[in-house]
Amino acid sequence: MNPTFQKYEVKPEVWNTEFDAAYKNMSEQERITRDKCPKFTKKGYVAKKLPSVLKKRLVKLWETKKHLKISEDVPSNVIWGTKSSGKELINILDIKKHDLALQTELENYIEKELEIWANTPNLIHTSTYGIREYKRGATLKVHCDRYDTHVLSAIIHIAHEQDTPWSLDVWDHSGKKEKVYLDENTDLVLYESIATMHGRPDPFMGNSYVNIFIHFKTPGWMDKMNTIFKR
Repeated sequence: MNPTFQKYEVKPEVWNTEFDAAYKNMSEQERITRDKCPKFTKKGYVAKKLPSVLKKRLVKLWETKKHLKISEDVPSNVIWGTKSSGKELINILDIKKHDLALQTELENYIEKELEIWANTPNLIHTSTYGIREYKRGATLKVHCDRYDTHVLSAIIHIAHEQDTPWSLDVWDHSGKKEKVYLDENTDLVLYESIATMHGRPDPFMGNSYVNIFIHFKTPGWMDKMNTIFKR
């Protein structure tokens, strides 16, 4: 099934001050892709649970290898809270380096889950980020992901040491905002990362918040984008 082209239509009940501020704070490219790119699902995201066997292996990997994590240099316009860099607010442990087999199993599982959820076969894996650890004070700018590679994606939550739950703020395709809290029972989010506004604008209150991110695109995706942008 090929996704249909849909354009966001302003609806008074959802076009509110909060949506307006988040939308306008995105880049022009993010706004264009959010509004014009194909939509695969009615809502744009779903929260669920990762199989326990995969989750246990991820947790074990993190617990046994986290002493090898390094600072990840992320621009301040992505990780808020610093003047020039996010290095003090985010760490990275390369799963490929420490357990390539687990990374491959995760990618294969997520690929199948995304294909079923989005009714879109033959997805192409483009990137895996993580294991990534956010530190106290970190925030994540509300955004839509890069349009060339981050089309259908997954967030897998691994572990946390938090004072208060840290929400993932998501705006569905209608513009409605919802807060998603990841924990031991809900630790996986599938989402249309190119078209669903998402972020963590509230500062993280805790010592550690650990995720991994997996991204896919569809066959011929850039041809679709070039048609949209008339390139």
